[in-house]
Amino acid sequence: MKTMLYLLLTLLLPGTLASSGGADLTLTAGAGGSVVVNAAVDRIRSNCILGDDRLFLRRLAYVETTDGEDSNTYRPGYDGGLWQIDEDKFLETTSCPSSISTECDLISSNFTIDWRTTSWSDLRKPLYSGLAAALYIKKYHSGSPPGDVTSQASFWASNLRPGASKTDFITKAGALKGIDCSTQLDLAFILDGSGSVSSSEFRRMLDFISDIVSDLDIAEDEVKVSTVQYASSVEGSILFGDFTTKNNLLNSISNIIKSNGGTNTAAAILHTANVLFSPASGARPNAKRVAILLTDGWSQSKTATISAATKAKEEGITMISVGIGSIDESELKAVATQPDCTHVILLQDFTEIDSLLYQLKDSSCGASTVVDKDKPIMTPLPVNVTVDDSFVVEDDDDPASPDGGIDDVVVGEVICGTLDMYASYHTPRPSPAFYDSKDSASDGKPGVIYFNKDMKGRSLYITVIASRLPLTIDQMPSCINASFSVGISQLPSKVEIICREGLVERECTEDDLEDNGFSCDESSNVSNPCSSGNVCDHAHPSDTTKFIHCDVKGNMYVTQCPGKAQYNPDTISCGSEPVEGGVSCDVYNPCTQENIANGKFYFPYPSNPSKYIQCDAFGKSWIRDCPSGLVWNAALYTCYYNTGSEPPVYTSIDPPVAATTDANPCNSNNNGQVFPHADPTKYITCAHNGVAVVQSCAPPLVFDVIVKTCNWA
Repeated sequence: MKTMLYLLLTLLLPGTLASSGGADLTLTAGAGGSVVVNAAVDRIRSNCILGDDRLFLRRLAYVETTDGEDSNTYRPGYDGGLWQIDEDKFLETTSCPSSISTECDLISSNFTIDWRTTSWSDLRKPLYSGLAAALYIKKYHSGSPPGDVTSQASFWASNLRPGASKTDFITKAGALKGIDCSTQLDLAFILDGSGSVSSSEFRRMLDFISDIVSDLDIAEDEVKVSTVQYASSVEGSILFGDFTTKNNLLNSISNIIKSNGGTNTAAAILHTANVLFSPASGARPNAKRVAILLTDGWSQSKTATISAATKAKEEGITMISVGIGSIDESELKAVATQPDCTHVILLQDFTEIDSLLYQLKDSSCGASTVVDKDKPIMTPLPVNVTVDDSFVVEDDDDPASPDGGIDDVVVGEVICGTLDMYASYHTPRPSPAFYDSKDSASDGKPGVIYFNKDMKGRSLYITVIASRLPLTIDQMPSCINASFSVGISQLPSKVEIICREGLVERECTEDDLEDNGFSCDESSNVSNPCSSGNVCDHAHPSDTTKFIHCDVKGNMYVTQCPGKAQYNPDTISCGSEPVEGGVSCDVYNPCTQENIANGKFYFPYPSNPSKYIQCDAFGKSWIRDCPSGLVWNAALYTCYYNTGSEPPVYTSIDPPVAATTDANPCNSNNNGQVFPHADPTKYITCAHNGVAVVQSCAPPLVFDVIVKTCNWA
């Protein structure tokens, strides 16, 4: 058995964030679509330009241009962009009067945009159009913007579109699809039942919570709700595990009896973190954790309240503060998750509480799940549903602290599906329209996101868009547990030499190294040509007796051919011996999900006609050899005889096909079809005029009758 020696060089630089460059469609003139509008709104709100916008920006873009889908959005002679801000209204904002001077400064510091020097034509870029809309709204509403959709319609008809009908705004805004909350969310309500809250105000608070619950999918695998009431002390609670049906939960909320006394907010927050969000109370380890504090006054101890909220946030709970009436704004900001401008909502009185319904649902369902080290989060993949979920990796390191010797990476893995990861330090909801880095994953090919050491101390936000394999493949028994996971793993930082005999790896001995003439010095300066997700082999740039093997994470293995034989990239062989499992990186991998979904599993191998490419159900490409004397025939979809040569007359298949009554299942009407062979490591492909060609699966694969290709046993 010949020994293959591997040298792992971890040349994927952990100081960089990405496996690919970023994208920003919010600064692309003429861009549109809901994903672009959402990205622009998230950037504006998360930078506190109009943090508490009550969904006004989102609704306004949809009402004005259907998120840019209207054909006249970017019409000649009009530069108002996705939000259709007229030139005269835009010019009102460029002087940055005192009512919006703070926002102009934030735009300058966070986006490096001098708003005073912008021109109307800049609004063809989505971010600029959204900023103009936000500044115009803020100019006329120094406090919170119009809260409910009716108030927003009034502002629109009076200021942005004088003479227009408020009903038009309300009707079209009502057609805007809200955020999908089909996710595991544990949502807790912390209710102020102190003496300063009247019985009617407390009832209004309960009705409001019921309205939110009514709009959510209450189920064991989706949203679960708990409540706690407090005054001088903590009163009775509804636990996450108490109810899994909406009607029973609503009845229990309606029956909450108001207490009286002081305002011990700290005790209520600690109870939420220690009791409500415990496994014993029904909290789920991988669910989003959100707590909404509703209060009308000042707590008994500001210091204790802030300390309790800090503990809750350290436990991965997103804290949202809703202050009603005379409150301590600085205390509510300290309680809330950052940025506080999107997690603190201030109301004049209880009559405004209904305006929060959609904003709180959006904030709760869109909250990020905290990813802890050594605790990967696994999420099931439902059938025919695309999952869009948010995660955050919080970095508490001091930016000035020295780097350690081992680097961490975020790894996304998927079973029976596909997964795209978008990462950013600059927005809580990165997306295809705005991200700093992205990577993809499929079965057996994890996606990897690298941390940026220049951003030490800042949170990394990750959006995952995942979907299950098509039903034709999804029927496989192995896909019952289709799911994806997001976790943190360590990136090795040392060089290892590994010996492999066949497919078995082991530690190398000194004799191994001497016998094969391996030199580490020759390989240590080789640049890494690998990329995440591509398992393949490169020719060595300077040594013809070596080649470079890439694994799924993009790590490179400089491999010495046994006995210093010459590596041939065309045949993927060391001398006359083929490299077991070898795949050329120079060959495009045709095993896309689209091809697999359409039943296309076989493709020509460009550099050698006596080989072909076979795809498995998970997108992995395998280089196969045609039987001796045959070449790949793309028209017949199988290995066949060279054009001009006379094929032999078919006699029989040995042994016969067990699944058919006729030894030869092929006829003139089933060219290209594939049938099982009595030997599970083989299969039969029907060629021209009923010729049956017996082909072999590569070990250890066997023929899978469901997907009609070789697959893992």
